[in-house]
Amino acid sequence: MENTRELLAAKQSRARQPPPWQEHDTNQHAKAPKSGFESGSARDRAVELHQDEMRLQANEGNISDSDRHQQGRRDSR
Repeated sequence: MENTRELLAAKQSRARQPPPWQEHDTNQHAKAPKSGFESGSARDRAVELHQDEMRLQANEGNISDSDRHQQGRRDSR
């Protein structure tokens, strides 16, 4: 479990770093001033929307199950 936490912390720290194409850009005018959200409230709203989506119930079943059933019916004709 400790290893998982360390890996997650490393992944999150990499995600906070600017993308490599912004680091090695030699043109000062082409650099993005900052990456990420425009404001703290925008970040909060995005997190809230993400949490709402995570709470949605999953779709039950799989379309391929239905397709296999229909194919079996066609094959038996």
